[in-house]
Amino acid sequence: MNGLDLQRLSLSSMLKKLLYLLTFLSINVTNAQIKPTKNSVLNYRVIGFQVPANPKAASYILRVALDSVVNEEYLERRTEIELQSSSNKIIATVPYFNMSYTWQVSYADKTGKIIGKSPISYFKTGYIKYVDSSQYKLRVLKNNIQDKNIFVMLDNSGVMYDLDGYPVWYLPKLSSLDTNMHIMRDLKPTNDGTFTALFENAIYEFDYNGKVLWSGPQNGVKLLESTPVYHHEFTKLKNGHYMVAGNEIIENEMQGDIKDADTGNTVVRNNKRYRKSTSGNILEYDKSGKLVWSWRSSDIFPSNEITGFNNRRISSGTHMNSFYFDEDSNVVYIGFRNISKILKIKYPSGKLIAMYSGKMPERFQRSERAEAVRGNVVNEDEEMFSSQHACRVEKGRVYIFNNNTTKSTDFASMAQIYKEPESNSGMLRKIWSYPCNIDTFTTAGSPTGGSIYPISDTTMLVCTGGSGRVFIVDMKKNLLWNAIPYFKRMDGELKPLPQYRVSYLRKEDLYMFLFK
Repeated sequence: MNGLDLQRLSLSSMLKKLLYLLTFLSINVTNAQIKPTKNSVLNYRVIGFQVPANPKAASYILRVALDSVVNEEYLERRTEIELQSSSNKIIATVPYFNMSYTWQVSYADKTGKIIGKSPISYFKTGYIKYVDSSQYKLRVLKNNIQDKNIFVMLDNSGVMYDLDGYPVWYLPKLSSLDTNMHIMRDLKPTNDGTFTALFENAIYEFDYNGKVLWSGPQNGVKLLESTPVYHHEFTKLKNGHYMVAGNEIIENEMQGDIKDADTGNTVVRNNKRYRKSTSGNILEYDKSGKLVWSWRSSDIFPSNEITGFNNRRISSGTHMNSFYFDEDSNVVYIGFRNISKILKIKYPSGKLIAMYSGKMPERFQRSERAEAVRGNVVNEDEEMFSSQHACRVEKGRVYIFNNNTTKSTDFASMAQIYKEPESNSGMLRKIWSYPCNIDTFTTAGSPTGGSIYPISDTTMLVCTGGSGRVFIVDMKKNLLWNAIPYFKRMDGELKPLPQYRVSYLRKEDLYMFLFK
């Protein structure tokens, strides 16, 4: 073999290797464009199907069959879903969790002639107990919503439901989270096609598949035995930063004859007794987890208010339970349950702009006997909120879930809207109120939790917190949708499942979650 033959052999070998490499890359690029990926296990029934685009195709026909099928003929006979779209990205809802599926997309030209097909592929929908209707269910009591493209997200179970009460998505156990799902709070979608939630001592951002994209610093410890580092509110900002409610320990000198002193949270130094209390703060982290801004409520409130010396009874302090950052106005609204106040501060200076005061919680106003005989009380004419949760501000309206109680469930909680005063020294003015004594399937009052989200200018999604109810109501006070989540106790009895908050997601917004 001469030198020329050797060169030809070498060139031929290189071309074969190059062809193999190009084929390998082409296959991998094609596979990367096919979703769901083969044999994947999905935590949702609302699925984004994707195949490589075909420039000659006028339409794409999706077929989905139950179980795992082996050929196109069997797939066609077992087709459960058939959808046609002008796009190579198709959103479809499969009927069941814990089920195997087979799917394929056919390419059709302008005449409807099939000009190609994607490979047959397989996936399975997963299972957790929270989507098992024999253990957990969302009982829909009323549904007069015309727009069926709204999903509601329950943070206690981490499940998203359609308005008919069927689960369509759940948050799988996060790989880096060693805690139970039931302590999750403030699960909600972001504007970036992701979700955020807090888990007592951890904060996470994750995608539709439950993959963790960001987690906050976890180097803190519980400040008191029952006090988490992170609590109540966690929000992703427009600039990509993350803002969360936190706590710090404050020690204040105890003076006089203090009734019911909690000696477990007191210290004695130099013949003086100090009570340890939690004081709320707000922390802002950048994408690297660096703390870039913070605010302390102890810089605003006097020590006796933080410690809770009200009517000679000791409470758990001011109990900061919400904040809302109006990023367009650089203003933060912060709610405090135990003292029924909402602060308005300037960002980033932290300067106090206004302090809106409600009425003090009933346990600091009335005797136990007086509270016990009031019965199921509804007073819509009462102007101010009490023990409120989840303050939000949109388009000049202040949305508040007015718990109206910290103890008794006989005081009806209310969803309310207020108008801010023209001057910072004025008071909030109530412009709308809806009491939560809707029926007898759960209590009218809720001492804990609760939220109100505007869906539009005329409709609101309300969660009553500890009493579990979720409903949609309009400004004319028409109850459009009413539901109660239930769970089965060990004795087999179904009981309302308490929530902290409930958020929502529109179907048209799912595109960026599914194809991000």
